[in-house]
Amino acid sequence: MNIVEIIEKRDCGELRINFSPNWNYPINSMLSGFGLFPNEENLIEVTIEIACEIVEAILWRDLAYSGEIMPREEAKKYSEYLVYSMAPPESTFYTNAEWHKYHGASSFGLSPFTNSTFDGGILCVGKNSAMSIWVEDED
Repeated sequence: MNIVEIIEKRDCGELRINFSPNWNYPINSMLSGFGLFPNEENLIEVTIEIACEIVEAILWRDLAYSGEIMPREEAKKYSEYLVYSMAPPESTFYTNAEWHKYHGASSFGLSPFTNSTFDGGILCVGKNSAMSIWVEDED
């Protein structure tokens, strides 16, 4: 399993996985560096378990129409690999919405971090590095 395989499997919208070693900048600078709006005030802190569920949700179905992109078990496998194996040690996890609840919700609010119709993912901030896993989908 590798990151290129995961990006190719999510064959709609845009999936970006970014890493930055030795990151020692404010969160807004990090967001900008990852191509996201510097909206630190709109980030929601989540646990590692919720971060993993969010990644599973954004890999499993598209954000615009909830169409299945890959089987849920496969999305779970990829999310566990990315979050538990690739996130910087001792990370704090952030997101822009409760994506792990999205596909079962009738209404939903989010804070945009790109110009896309829908965008979401997680930001992992460790002591000396950072990672983002972010999806953009269009309506």
